[in-house]
Amino acid sequence: MTSVRLYIGAYTEAPSLNPGLQSVILDPTTGQMTLDEVVVRATNPSYVITGTNGVYTASEVEQECPPEATFISNERTASSLNISGSYPCHLAINKDETLLATAQYGSGCIDVFSLNTDGHLNEHVQHIQQTGSGPNQDRQTQAHAHQVQFLKTTNQLVCVDLGSDSVHFYNFEEGQYSKEATEVAMPAGSGPRHLVFNQDDTIAYVLCELSETIVIIAKQGNEWKMIKELPALAGEENKEAAAAIRLSADGKFVYASLRAQSLIACYRVSNDGLDLNLVSSTATHGDFPRDFAITSDGTWLVAANQHSNSLTSFKRDTETGELTFSGQVLSIDAPVCITY
Repeated sequence: MTSVRLYIGAYTEAPSLNPGLQSVILDPTTGQMTLDEVVVRATNPSYVITGTNGVYTASEVEQECPPEATFISNERTASSLNISGSYPCHLAINKDETLLATAQYGSGCIDVFSLNTDGHLNEHVQHIQQTGSGPNQDRQTQAHAHQVQFLKTTNQLVCVDLGSDSVHFYNFEEGQYSKEATEVAMPAGSGPRHLVFNQDDTIAYVLCELSETIVIIAKQGNEWKMIKELPALAGEENKEAAAAIRLSADGKFVYASLRAQSLIACYRVSNDGLDLNLVSSTATHGDFPRDFAITSDGTWLVAANQHSNSLTSFKRDTETGELTFSGQVLSIDAPVCITY
């Protein structure tokens, strides 16, 4: 395997000295990571995704600033459009790379943008405002859109709402996503943050930030139903800080990061996909792992430790799912997202 280019989203506001979206090179023989370039100077490019033609990010700032969605091409030309809402924290592109969606945590809404054939942002085409609240009076007084995801097998758009304890499925009708969504209720006060779907979009694993649990939902006929709720880490004190969730490419393992415990948990997926069994929990050798990424061949996992200002790499056993720390640490201010 040749070297892997990783893109690192980060917070740039003080005390961070991070200049914006940066790239890092991972050596697949040793796990060593090296800073490569500043891809774009931006304020709080806290989430980043890649497409065929380049990289997308958004500035996680309040509406008055205003926040922008930005595309940086492989040739390093850029285009940006304003986002409607405060603190965009997640992005997704559809399978045809014709649409980009953003989730605004602060205002609980979604924006959809059309993309040109070269990947550049074309125009803002839709705004969807979510509503609702939950029982946690510190965190759930209103809707908080924390993730958007386009399904691979249908034209549906999914939003995970931490504020209202719900997952919303929007259908694509007459060129727009329906204002009314099919809602899957999560346990009250759980605060769903991110989810990951299996390969055929029939099962999803929802990581809940506030309860530090994983909720499994499944499609039965034309309806989505909650199957079960599992503790992310049995026996650990709940510190309301579960963060990222990923599924291995072979569909056999789910990984989740627990920020306050500075751990990444590994779970084996049951044969029917409807259960998870904890395999191990691995210290990230850093503090507050907000995000992590698994390389395309499945042999490396890299964690972004926000509070210790570091990236750490782990060799991954593709048969057992277990992680082994490489000993490699790269200093980088306030890293909060990794993609490749």
